Amino acid sequence: LPDRENLEKEFIQDIKEVLDKDGIVLLPCLTVGRTQEILTILGKYGLHKEFPIYLDGMSIEISNIYSKFENYLRERNHFIKSFEKSKKVRRRAQRKEIIKKKEPKIIICGSGMLEGGPAVYYAKRIIEDENNAIFLTCYQVEGTAGRNLIETGRLIIDEINKKVKCKYKLFEFSAHADREEILEFIEKVNPKIVFLVHGENLENFEKELKEKGIEAIVPTYENNLYILP
Repeated sequence: LPDRENLEKEFIQDIKEVLDKDGIVLLPCLTVGRTQEILTILGKYGLHKEFPIYLDGMSIEISNIYSKFENYLRERNHFIKSFEKSKKVRRRAQRKEIIKKKEPKIIICGSGMLEGGPAVYYAKRIIEDENNAIFLTCYQVEGTAGRNLIETGRLIIDEINKKVKCKYKLFEFSAHADREEILEFIEKVNPKIVFLVHGENLENFEKELKEKGIEAIVPTYENNLYILP
């Protein structure tokens, strides 16, 4: 992974370059965790003081929950200031007004891989202007609209299949432990059972855990479980 400090500075510099041209910066983010991390970075570098930040979708309520437990957050002052200063988009009709408003702006919303949510609405409407930008902030799974954008330079969503004129870039703000770190954690905790519910190649990981004598299950609609108190 890239050096964290250098990654943040590159991220902020690229955002400022777009905003200085009166462009729109769309930041598709994972609703839980990544949105709050990005708000913290924007607050850390003072962008919440210079430019309007719009927060749309479920990110608003999740960030509000984070703010209620701010004592558990690192760099909480940066997050709180940025979140409080952000403009909350609570109605669909507001989105059209935001796009039309002639001002440099940052829009933060889900989904992080452009597979749904408000990010799709905004992306469709900003790709024709080279002064705008879509900066992806999380890992893009193969086959997702975000991955296609990075690999082909095309926005392929719903009925749209267009060459993108705006700037686009992936910033790898990874928040996940890797496979070996997860395995090390499981072995230290030594649980009775492990449920694998998020990630790629879960079936292979399930098999690997079982070979190590660790009971593991990948729940599915056909293979669901009930945990009774």
